[in-house]
Amino acid sequence: MRCILRYSTFFLLLVTTLTSRLALGQSAISFPIANPGFEGSYVAQTECTNITGAVANGWSDNTCWDATRPVIRYDRDTVNPHTGATAQKITLMSGSRVQFAQPLSQPLESGRRYSASLWLRAGAPLFATLFLRQSGPPYTGYTSKLIKLSSTWTKFDLSGVTNGGETTLFVLVETPGTFWIDDASMQSDVVPVVAVAPPTTAIPRGYFAMHFNRLDTSWPRVGGAIGAVRIWDAGDNRNGSGVGSQWSEINGAAGNYDWSGLDARVAAALANNADVVYTLGGRTPQWASLRPNANSPYGAGQCAEPKNDMLWQDWVRTIATRYKGKIKFWEVWNEPDLADFYCGSPDKLVDLARQVNLVVKQVDPTNRVLSPGFSGYAGEGYLDYYLSAGGAQYADILAYHFYVDTPEDNTNWRLTNILSTIRRYGVQSKPLWNTEQGWIEIPNPTPILQPTAAAYVARSYLLNWAYGVSRYYYYTWDNQWNRFQFVQADGVTLTQAGIAYREVAKWMTGNVMESLSSDVNGTYVATLRDSSGKKLRALWNPRQTTQFSLPATWRVNRQRNLQGVTADLSGRTSVAIGDSPLLLESASVVSNEIVIDNLSAGAKDKTRSFTGTWCTSVATNKFGANSLYSCGTGADTYRWTPTITTAGNYDVYVWWSTHPNRSTSIPISVTHSGGTTSKTFNQKMGGGQWVLHGRYGFAAGISGFVQISDVNGQACADAVRLVKVP
Repeated sequence: MRCILRYSTFFLLLVTTLTSRLALGQSAISFPIANPGFEGSYVAQTECTNITGAVANGWSDNTCWDATRPVIRYDRDTVNPHTGATAQKITLMSGSRVQFAQPLSQPLESGRRYSASLWLRAGAPLFATLFLRQSGPPYTGYTSKLIKLSSTWTKFDLSGVTNGGETTLFVLVETPGTFWIDDASMQSDVVPVVAVAPPTTAIPRGYFAMHFNRLDTSWPRVGGAIGAVRIWDAGDNRNGSGVGSQWSEINGAAGNYDWSGLDARVAAALANNADVVYTLGGRTPQWASLRPNANSPYGAGQCAEPKNDMLWQDWVRTIATRYKGKIKFWEVWNEPDLADFYCGSPDKLVDLARQVNLVVKQVDPTNRVLSPGFSGYAGEGYLDYYLSAGGAQYADILAYHFYVDTPEDNTNWRLTNILSTIRRYGVQSKPLWNTEQGWIEIPNPTPILQPTAAAYVARSYLLNWAYGVSRYYYYTWDNQWNRFQFVQADGVTLTQAGIAYREVAKWMTGNVMESLSSDVNGTYVATLRDSSGKKLRALWNPRQTTQFSLPATWRVNRQRNLQGVTADLSGRTSVAIGDSPLLLESASVVSNEIVIDNLSAGAKDKTRSFTGTWCTSVATNKFGANSLYSCGTGADTYRWTPTITTAGNYDVYVWWSTHPNRSTSIPISVTHSGGTTSKTFNQKMGGGQWVLHGRYGFAAGISGFVQISDVNGQACADAVRLVKVP
């Protein structure tokens, strides 16, 4: 990051249940666009002397504000429209941008996916960006798409989830050239919700990852809670001595290398059992740069690719060889969607990644390559183009920078849009790493209160994992532009934010996150399970302080806050929840009892599996965080497989949530050592409690199971309980 201002004050979008499905099968709804065919009258541009010509009625130039005064010409073209009599012709004659826009006539709705289509062509190959952005301050960008124009009319589509409200559709071109636009359209549809199904694996220590800007920063005293580091913006000592660790700092002149700073950083990471990601590109030495005078906040030419491929391959091979066996993860480039960090072409970026993948695996076949770390809403469009150009084949891991000021914004629409892009190209099996996210402000950070900082850190780590992000590199432990600090003035003693980082790592590391949900009051519940089977629940509400009723089935006996302070909750029926997560601990699992709750919709593990389709129920008398209902074709089954440690007879109970749509004749079978026993139950009633199925003998191991089927109508899958008979 460093040297770039983040316009990232986002609004909070609250949903009733993150895992609930929205209405399915609804047809797309046409959304009004003014003058979509660019016909009729055109309006002369007179506001700025550098912008001339005429713009189609209903559309507008949005570049007059630019103090660099790009020279732009708008024309009504009648020679070669896509359809109709006219098209809009735009020429960026000089300067860094032209923004062409239409403020949409109706506010958008949050929780809906919007799609815009435009036909474009250019006089010569030209890149453009389509995007939807909040019309007023803070001008939040919602979704984008990077496109490559040719001389042939081509239809381009942009789609994404927004935060709702007044929104503007933009076409942005940042390279001089001429292009044409015609035949715009827009529609909305219900968001194709993907159920929140956290990974079924235990949360590894490496999920908690960090950046260090200063070479002389002491390794944090967080009890081993830093399992990985990313080396980017890895500078010298605070007094200016020492050597930074990026390419331009290590290799300041051809043939000369000073590895001392990077050696020290790698040694510190390995000494603390943390693996290393190194970012290769974004700091090209001026002597090696293809554009040695290009503007970059780090120094002239550093945003450009090397002037020839041999220089790039030599750099990659040299560093990969020196740190063979010590650095296993190599990120191609930092934030190439921002001109400060990359001023080459998108197609060249894909080629640079190809070369990295080839070279580092020649050095060590076990090395792993990360895609460039894209960022913000513009990064979404760049990622889309990168994947469309074949970039995924050169990446073992996909990297993104999810900068937000409110952690829930990531999961409500930013991460939703990125995941949609990844699925569109069929690469969802690749791990997704958040290689940079923090709360910074340049150049003069406004300090925030430590309790707010602590809450931000904890919620960010909980939410990233819940949505499938498998590593999160916080930016940074020691940055001068952080809006809060992790350590006090002595550089060692932890602040509340530093303690919160340590504590949330304790909550999560080694445990399995079973589900994430949010209720109608906006209270989030992340349910964790430790290795003994005990449930831990992290609760918070980002918008208000509220009393949360504790379900009796949770058997809560203690709470723990982000400072590690505990309080006894025995006998309590409710607890106050605010923006700072609390961890609620349950009483130890009764030794003669096995309770298995359902997972989130779409999730499986060795204990819970299913066939067909199961959706999250809105019924209230559920066990635990949620219950599921069959929403497939009538051939849906759900199975709970307990691990029996002591053979013997067990009373088997089932729990379901009632709903008017449930069947009155649901078959639930128990497979035990004596065979399989099936009984039918009326799930329209009798739910919200343990219902005895029967007493059966079980052998030790996992040969027995409980299974429900919807062969007779809609069924609810919630929880089962086995109690050993003395």
